[in-house]
Amino acid sequence: MMKYLSVAETAEKWQISERSVRNYCAQGRVQGAELHGRVWSIPETAGKPERVWLGIKASALMMIVYAAFTFVLLMVGAKYFALIFVDPSETEILLDTELFLHISCMFFPMLGLLCILRYTIQGVGFTNLAMFSGVAEMIARILVSLYAVPVFGFIAVCYGDPMAWIAADLFLVPAFIYVYRRLKKQVFTNSQVTQTVA
Repeated sequence: MMKYLSVAETAEKWQISERSVRNYCAQGRVQGAELHGRVWSIPETAGKPERVWLGIKASALMMIVYAAFTFVLLMVGAKYFALIFVDPSETEILLDTELFLHISCMFFPMLGLLCILRYTIQGVGFTNLAMFSGVAEMIARILVSLYAVPVFGFIAVCYGDPMAWIAADLFLVPAFIYVYRRLKKQVFTNSQVTQTVA
């Protein structure tokens, strides 16, 4: 049996005002909230309405810090990392490795966005959409391999991963907008049905 909380208990749990909790409930933004007369009952498992956006904002901040750190680290230390695996006499390979790492690290924000959106979409239950972003990546890699590498050589190889990340992002941004709108609609519909039944 589902346990319900009062507005005051929910406000304390979410660390917001009781008025905000009532407003969220009245706007249909709290899944499963029931109105009994003038009193709201909120499921104990109901999440704070902005939690998806809060999660994305926190993840984006972590991604920016990580991308900046790795950018500096790889721009300065790419040659030294390459020396772990490559003999110092192999100057051409060292230069190619350094170029590859320099280009890749410039696109880490695109990779971060890909991870944030893919895992958010997957986490709210739309696993097929998350899977299709992998298909977009694969198609981009194939196109780079078939058309760009024969023309531009190694520089195209260096851009293979970043182009795949961008292709996935071009799919994931509209997919996330679709999923987020659908979730908002679902929460609103569930709240209306609950109020009608009550």
